[in-house]
Amino acid sequence: MLALKKLLPVEPEDAEPSQPPSLARLEPYLESPRPQLLAQIRHRVTPAPTPLDLEQLWTLKRQFDAFDDDIGTHIEALKPVETMLTEFDAKLSELSQSLLSLQTQSQTLTSESGNAHSITNKLNPVILDLLFPPDTLRSIASAPVNPQWMDNIKVLQEKQDIIDSVEKGPNAHYKEYKAYDELRKTVEVATAKAVERIRDFMIAQIKSLRSPKLSSQQVQQSLLQCKEAFHFLKRSHPELARQFLVAYIWTMRWYYHTRFAKYLYCLQKLQVKHADYSILVGADVSASSSFFGKGSWFSSAPAPGSPTTEPTTTVLPQEYYSSMEKRHNILTEEATAIPSQIAETTPFSYWLEFIYQQWSLALVSNVVVEYLFIVDFFNDGEEKFPTLDNQQWWDIMYGPVFGIGKEFVTWLVTHTPSLLSKNANSTAGRLGASIGTGSCDAFGVLLVIRLVQRASALAHDTYHIPVLDDYHQGITLQLWSQFTKIVDQNCESMKRAFTQLTSAASRGAPLSVTQQVAQLIGGMLRISTNHDIKAEPLHSSIQRLSNEYESQLTKLATSAFSSKRSTEREVFLYNNYFLVASILRSEIGDLDPATGAAASIEAVVAHFDQLTAAYKQ
Repeated sequence: MLALKKLLPVEPEDAEPSQPPSLARLEPYLESPRPQLLAQIRHRVTPAPTPLDLEQLWTLKRQFDAFDDDIGTHIEALKPVETMLTEFDAKLSELSQSLLSLQTQSQTLTSESGNAHSITNKLNPVILDLLFPPDTLRSIASAPVNPQWMDNIKVLQEKQDIIDSVEKGPNAHYKEYKAYDELRKTVEVATAKAVERIRDFMIAQIKSLRSPKLSSQQVQQSLLQCKEAFHFLKRSHPELARQFLVAYIWTMRWYYHTRFAKYLYCLQKLQVKHADYSILVGADVSASSSFFGKGSWFSSAPAPGSPTTEPTTTVLPQEYYSSMEKRHNILTEEATAIPSQIAETTPFSYWLEFIYQQWSLALVSNVVVEYLFIVDFFNDGEEKFPTLDNQQWWDIMYGPVFGIGKEFVTWLVTHTPSLLSKNANSTAGRLGASIGTGSCDAFGVLLVIRLVQRASALAHDTYHIPVLDDYHQGITLQLWSQFTKIVDQNCESMKRAFTQLTSAASRGAPLSVTQQVAQLIGGMLRISTNHDIKAEPLHSSIQRLSNEYESQLTKLATSAFSSKRSTEREVFLYNNYFLVASILRSEIGDLDPATGAAASIEAVVAHFDQLTAAYKQ
């Protein structure tokens, strides 16, 4: 410390405190340029060194040596650190070079990856387009034809579309590739193999239709699951596809003919409630000649088809004329066709419209299903069909069925149960052998006509299927002809009855013939509440019945009552016309003006109301 004090300038102890000499001396030079200022500071501030004696120098040297020894010790201790730092620096330099190299490589790889991605994007469509999957080829050749096999058809169709695009121009550059030639050859071979597999599949399915163990619905379901295969066949080999269509149509012609013939045979075993001549108007006049007699319309009759009564074949007049309330429900109730096993074994008897309904339900449901299948499977959803030998496909397929259907209707409305031979070998033979006096069931024939019209509206208006139009028109004409014949029979029977009612008329009470005429006309009107009867033969038939009844009743009143008994004659006419009007009102109920048939039906009832008012006292 003494040595340091000697090296430093010492101020006198009694000197007054003053500013640091450096600051005081610097003030005059603050404005001076910097280089000159520094020179002046060194000259003024730095004191002149004080000379040291020998002892002081040795002291400083010993201090320096001690300090040097300490420094040497620390230097030796720091040598490993120096070595480590040197090695770390070398490694850091090496790592830095590696990072620079990696950065360069990364940039190179990024560039190459971008180029590879660009090339892949360009080559990928070409590879996918021009290469045919080997698994698909194996599946086309050996896998079973089922819904999963349809994926092969999609791949094959895609390759065919690519070839078409190359040939037509959009992808013409593919022609430069050798892979395109290989693809074209592969597609040709695969197409030929696929056509062969589809051909075998279609043959097997069509053959299975002749098996009694399978129904047509099962076969059609299998075909619909593979309809893409047939559409592919139709594009690849149109003539073969057409041959399959023809084969299917003729096979189904046989299928429906045999199945419907068997079902019709079972329906013929049902017991029919036969309405013979005994139910015609006035046919029972000998047993019931007055309104309050044995045959009164108030008398009860067993319910038709009641389980508590023995099923009968011939219907009594009382049962017949009171049956309309239940029989009319067949036009509004939903029903399904009864199985053939039940038809063969049921002990009950049925009205003829019920038996026809079973045939109609089976026929319409099968025709609708078949039409939709043909459109979907063979015609790819299009409903415009090419003709086959100048015929529509449904005329070929359903021709025999429509034929036996018309024969069945003829049998149903003209047969006599006692003449029915259930041992006949053929349907036509059974039908032809049973035609005799026929049915006089006007209600039944008219109900069958309404069922035909209902089925026609369902097929044509709901499903838009033209298959049944001609068939239903033919059946309708056939039934209207039979209906007018029955009306003629009623008119003739009524004429005969009135010739035997002179004594009954003299009592002045309504006649049983009046009751039957009213119930007959009322039943016809009740069946026709939703139809414009003026556009049908029904209108003229009702007019004929009404006119014939009025004419015969007037003649009877004139012959039964002399001119002196005019009042009794008018009472007799009033009672009969009032009964007719009352029964008609009861039968038709409240009419809905929106149906379009209300006016024509109301006109019939109003006519008898006018006759009643004319003879009212």
